[in-house]
Amino acid sequence: MMDLSSARSLSAVNHVEEAMTVPKISRDSAELEDVGVLCDQFGELDDYSVDFLTFREDLDATPLLKGLPDDQCQCPHWG
Repeated sequence: MMDLSSARSLSAVNHVEEAMTVPKISRDSAELEDVGVLCDQFGELDDYSVDFLTFREDLDATPLLKGLPDDQCQCPHWG
């Protein structure tokens, strides 16, 4: 039988392990949207959207961004 002190220690270890769990996503686990010239694999991590984009050919995105402030994507990009 486990004593109270051991139970508390085990509970604290479990809590730390849960707190240290880092959300993750990979190309294999992401949702897939294939639109021919572009393959978009995406998912959500907490408050962040993650995208893996594969361009199958050169693409000028300028017309797609026209009308946005400074005609540029307003989302921060990391990676």
